[in-house]
Amino acid sequence: MSIPVWFKDKWKEDNKEPTLPLKNSNNQKIVIGCNYKTTWQNVKSMRFVLTEVAGNRARLQTRSSNKDFWTDLKDLIFIRSGYNIDKGKELRPNLKNK
Repeated sequence: MSIPVWFKDKWKEDNKEPTLPLKNSNNQKIVIGCNYKTTWQNVKSMRFVLTEVAGNRARLQTRSSNKDFWTDLKDLIFIRSGYNIDKGKELRPNLKNK
């Protein structure tokens, strides 16, 4: 099953970066292109797409308005929906179900 994402080919390449961690300090999967929540967000229904990782910082983008911002990698919460898990497997196949 092919998962539609904005920049699938770029994100597949970004996820091959050898220094990209598999998980953050809270044991959450790190997959560029997948959907996340944050530990600090006020509106619990909001979801964000992880678009970049630089050191211990994560760049998130809103799906509807395309606003983006940076936060700490430790603040990410991987959304464990079937869709997001499948997307993660496609974008970062070396992660599997770790």
